[in-house]
Amino acid sequence: MCGIVGIYSLNNQKIPNLEFRIKKMINMIKYRGPDNSGHFFNKKKTFGMANNQLSIVSPKKNIKLPLTYDNENFLSFNGEIYNYLDLKLKYKIPNNNFRYNTDTEVLYYFLNQEKINLSEINGIWSFAHYNDKEHVLKLGRDILGERNLYYYVNQNELIFSSEIRPIFAANNLSYSINNIGIQDMWKYYSCRDNLTVIKDCFKLTPGRYLIFKKNSGSTPFKVDLPLLRPEKYFDLIKRNSQQEIQKKFKKLMSRELEIRYPKNVKCFSSLSGGLDSTYQNFLLRNLEKKINTIYAISNDFNFIKRKGISEMDLSKLISKKIISSHTFIDLRKDFFQESLKSSQNTLETLDPAILNFSIFSKFLKNRGSKVLLCSDGPDEFLCGYYKDINNFFYSKKRFLKNPYHKIIKNKKFYESIFQKVEKETDFFSTPDRRYKNVEKYLEKSQLKALIYATKSLPEYINIRADKGFMLNSIEVRQPFLSKNLVEFLCALPSKFRVSKNLKGKIFLRNEVAKISKIVSQYKKIGFGKNLISDDKIFKKLEPIINDTINDKKIMQKLNFKKGAEKTFLKSNRSQKYMVFSLIRSLKNLKN
Repeated sequence: MCGIVGIYSLNNQKIPNLEFRIKKMINMIKYRGPDNSGHFFNKKKTFGMANNQLSIVSPKKNIKLPLTYDNENFLSFNGEIYNYLDLKLKYKIPNNNFRYNTDTEVLYYFLNQEKINLSEINGIWSFAHYNDKEHVLKLGRDILGERNLYYYVNQNELIFSSEIRPIFAANNLSYSINNIGIQDMWKYYSCRDNLTVIKDCFKLTPGRYLIFKKNSGSTPFKVDLPLLRPEKYFDLIKRNSQQEIQKKFKKLMSRELEIRYPKNVKCFSSLSGGLDSTYQNFLLRNLEKKINTIYAISNDFNFIKRKGISEMDLSKLISKKIISSHTFIDLRKDFFQESLKSSQNTLETLDPAILNFSIFSKFLKNRGSKVLLCSDGPDEFLCGYYKDINNFFYSKKRFLKNPYHKIIKNKKFYESIFQKVEKETDFFSTPDRRYKNVEKYLEKSQLKALIYATKSLPEYINIRADKGFMLNSIEVRQPFLSKNLVEFLCALPSKFRVSKNLKGKIFLRNEVAKISKIVSQYKKIGFGKNLISDDKIFKKLEPIINDTINDKKIMQKLNFKKGAEKTFLKSNRSQKYMVFSLIRSLKNLKN
């Protein structure tokens, strides 16, 4: 896991102040890779890039960054390739191209061999690959969007970075608000397609890489990776018993956990006592891994008992069963300084949960950890959200139309805060357009799973996790989001997802019932509410939030209506925190 930045000349002319700008950009995201850093500038000064590294695969080896073996091809890589050793053997990668024994070298080899397909890589990535001889730049993002990359075209330059702020702050760029992007953020905590809240600043599309060539202008050549293929599991599911289907999934999941569990650095695994984390940690125990489990408390809601037991109690119960070293942390302690830090760097997503993740990651860092295993995914793929379950049975139209993360507000509210109200998007209601030929084979619950896999997970969940945890140098690994498992779960018919007693995730409930009947029957609570829902926390933050919102000058610059600050001051806590974070982050672009 790392941070990457770069500037590419679109007209093959020398880039002014290249070294100064690149070094300033990479220093701004030092927290993304505090273990190692390096930069490259070609002789013509028509290209420069830099790479920070969070060393996990080979923490004791100081790899030269950006990676090159021929001084012609250069790679900056942000991510992990979990099956890199298998690929090294399969393609007989010579040892002189494997000096550091790292996954970066495998990706470097693949990108230099044009006929090799990246679909064989089991991993997560964003990358910048540059050929100095031809002045060709490739920018890529993995199929589920677990790693992000942003870019901005400014006159004759293409500027890219793992985060938005270095693009503007290190290049003295002025910004203007993207009216579509900011309204999407206000409705979905995310922006449609490749947009961001900043005009002319874009994010890479998941499962695609862009190729920029010498004197070809700002329009890149687009290359799509092979897509998710849920249909490859249709026959297996149709022809086998439920027991055999469960057995197959367990085997797949165990394999993904095995290759994602880090061998050389300390790792924690989240354990809320819910279905997903229970199943994940139980399988880790079967793999004979030494497990450090963790539960984060963000609100008194975590202590609520139902049928005499709380989710915290379930967390203790499962920890005892799998014999894990279990830790409880209260995110409400020492929150104030972290809230000021995280709120001024959240342009990628304004979700208030960023504060939870930032404090969580700080705790993990202080405990000497670099990796957190999370269990995101089953709620999206197996209909785990109450809104989706209810809509599945009682409103099929809303089932596809409204993702669980849509903030339901009437049109009058948006008319009261935005100068121009944009037309509602169907971006989060339909699968990626590249899956058009697959849609006709899917029933509605399968289609919903595919929508979440291609839209909400990459553009909301994964951006939020990457941003929040990397603020304190913690890499999130998510076994349920492996390509194989996503395809398998999307292929399951509705009987494995929902039942008429309004329970979701039937497939996992059946598996967890073998571990703990209490957990399998427990209704979803989740891993914790946003910290700002806690009265004591919000009371302490409220004065600075209100003062920030009352800045009328910047409110108008953000395309809000005159007097919008009054609407926000009367709004709910999430709305207040979102505009508070937006204002602080935009002010910080120039600091």
